[in-house]
Amino acid sequence: MRAHVDADLGNVLGQTQGALEGVTGLPVPATFALAGLGGVGLPSLDASATTAWLDANVFSDANATGDGAFALPASLFCADTECEARVADAQPRVRVEQEDGGAMRFAIELDGAHDEPLSFLLAHDSLAAELDLDGAAAATAAFAELAPIFSVPGPDSAPTAMTQGAASARIAVLGDAHVQVSASIDRAIMVAAAPGGTPLAGDGAVRFASDAAPVLAIELDGNAPKLTGQLALGETIAHVGSIDVDLAGATASGSWTPGALTLANVSLGGKTTTVERGGAPAMTLDLDPLDGRALAVTLASDGAGTATLAFTPRLDLERWVDHAVLGDAPLVYDVTSLVVDGALVAPAPQASVRVQTGALSAATSPASYGFDATAGECVTASMGTDASGASFTRYAVAACP
Repeated sequence: MRAHVDADLGNVLGQTQGALEGVTGLPVPATFALAGLGGVGLPSLDASATTAWLDANVFSDANATGDGAFALPASLFCADTECEARVADAQPRVRVEQEDGGAMRFAIELDGAHDEPLSFLLAHDSLAAELDLDGAAAATAAFAELAPIFSVPGPDSAPTAMTQGAASARIAVLGDAHVQVSASIDRAIMVAAAPGGTPLAGDGAVRFASDAAPVLAIELDGNAPKLTGQLALGETIAHVGSIDVDLAGATASGSWTPGALTLANVSLGGKTTTVERGGAPAMTLDLDPLDGRALAVTLASDGAGTATLAFTPRLDLERWVDHAVLGDAPLVYDVTSLVVDGALVAPAPQASVRVQTGALSAATSPASYGFDATAGECVTASMGTDASGASFTRYAVAACP
């Protein structure tokens, strides 16, 4: 079994790492540079270190309980004795079996009934995960027992929980340094946990729900190099403490090759994204509310570091926030609107952004920190300090040199 893990998981992780390394260098959009943000780092997968850790800490002879099962020591998850006691009560194990065709299935078992809400299927060219939350009473009870570890507050009495739905994910090796990564919600998911004696529908509970959807499919070819992907998240709601988040969904499709990024149907769903605290509106977010709530993006680089970014029909990001309701300290200013109606050019090095066509504007609260720029003008970002000593990003608009 350990030989399968070393060879098969090592191959899947190794090819995935090769694909990731091949597609590094994704250009940073000009609007990110304007806000002082760099690129997003890609994960690093060390196949040999991962398989060695699993062999030593999970699939060791000391953890074997017979019948192809391995106990999961609480020390793998915990840094304190209370956590270790709760994990031990959940009796987590991994049951391993070989299926027809040679693939290995690793089923995560919980509680004395050994419910298996999560399993992994490992072949030489694929790794799949399946999460089934329906009809697993013991697993739900174990989740309730573990809930305090994830900051679900409450008295000493046993918490209550409810889980339902199904989800899956897969990494498929298509060739050398060429993989496809996908994830889907196969049946609408709902997870809820609350302290003992507290209703799952009350403020004291933690709740998460998301509609069935294909969610994500990404193909990475490190040889081309090329990246293509589709995002399709259904309506998703979450409740933590007194905070409620309602996201109508998220969609996008696109591809990247060196020097060119194209995105289509970029959307946050068909309605305003909202955040409430204690039932009171605290924040809203809208993407292109006057243009069908969807847009397309093109980003082209000339190879020398200069990037051109354009939106169709335009980028219109509208945000409202009430810090009094959120109970946090206001920043020096909030960006309440960011509009790009045209094309931007970010020369190398990206010290400023030039409005090539149309207009770029940002509205802020207080309004004095906003700016408006039109074709032929450049916007430069720098750090400033207000009267209280708080730092903030300051923007200056001037005719381009």
